[in-house]
Amino acid sequence: MVSFAAKLPKMIEYPKRLGWLVLWAVIVAGVFWVGSRYPQLVAKSEAGHTALTSMITLAPLFNIDATRPVWEQLGLATLNWLNANKIGMTFGVIFGAALLSVFQTLGKQKGRNGFLNSFFGMLMGAPLGVCVNCAAPIAKGMIAGGGRMETALATMISSPTLNMIVAVMLFSLFPLELVLFKYGFTLLVILVGVPLLVKWLQPDPAAILENTVCELPSAGTCALPDNDLSMTSESWGAAFQQAGSLFGKNLWYIFKLTVPFMFLAAFLTAAIHQWLPLESLVQQTPTAAGVVLVSAIGILLPLPMAFDVILTHSFYEAGAPLAYVLPLLFGFGVYSVYPFLILWNTVSRPVAFGLLGLTFMLAVFSGWVMLL
Repeated sequence: MVSFAAKLPKMIEYPKRLGWLVLWAVIVAGVFWVGSRYPQLVAKSEAGHTALTSMITLAPLFNIDATRPVWEQLGLATLNWLNANKIGMTFGVIFGAALLSVFQTLGKQKGRNGFLNSFFGMLMGAPLGVCVNCAAPIAKGMIAGGGRMETALATMISSPTLNMIVAVMLFSLFPLELVLFKYGFTLLVILVGVPLLVKWLQPDPAAILENTVCELPSAGTCALPDNDLSMTSESWGAAFQQAGSLFGKNLWYIFKLTVPFMFLAAFLTAAIHQWLPLESLVQQTPTAAGVVLVSAIGILLPLPMAFDVILTHSFYEAGAPLAYVLPLLFGFGVYSVYPFLILWNTVSRPVAFGLLGLTFMLAVFSGWVMLL
């Protein structure tokens, strides 16, 4: 009679390595959630009515004087954005590398139902507790490791939008109809838009995985090294070393692909803040063209986790028209220039542009509805 252990290699090539990698991913997530993310989210939920001194972060590192030279204002605003996102981005890179390693060890995922894959991604992303910018490296790691693109994209979008504390903030700060509008459009993007975009645009799997770290045969791109150990003979110590080596290579892979774009996203945020002053724009009489401009800013601006809710609420409390408030309430957090750059340069340009177009059109539609 064949034992379960004898059948195990057919399911998972290296279960001990997988055990170490999963343990490390759990520890990283636990330290981040308990030590930083959820205490910060609770603090932000209590600061929902706080007067804002910056359109980039709740607690700017530098106060920007309008009398300073433009280049200096841009530089300080860039530093403010980097400071506001440094913890979440660090977690995103490390956790993305951990997931890449886990998915490589598990092997390519074979789920073919895109709608079901998106649903699972939504469930994974809701408790993750990072902004869409910080979730972009995580999604990249999932895709590069052989995970389903629908799952990765749904995880990325649901993390900032379907989080429990963010939901409490939304329902406590905004009228019910606005919140339902936001969640209706968000679920439409995650559960319908994402699987259809992936299906119709048909990204080239070879292009997605061309830079994937080659370490395990389950990655599908290289042969097993001659001196590697089989599942039956690999000790926990050897598995620890191999898992550490794989994680280190994947960490560098995610770092070099995502971190440079963080600085670019920070600069673009500062530029938008400098030349498209959103706080004055949303106080004007709403027009169809104004809705288009506000929607574009809302979709592209990469804001920290939950700050999008606070910023939109500040506009709402100041009497901004709903034709501008609703596109921002939906657009802030669901996508931004940073995940667009990551998807465009490392995953699939059609999907990156398709997701941008879909979220932008829904934001514009929500504003135009309010003009009627």
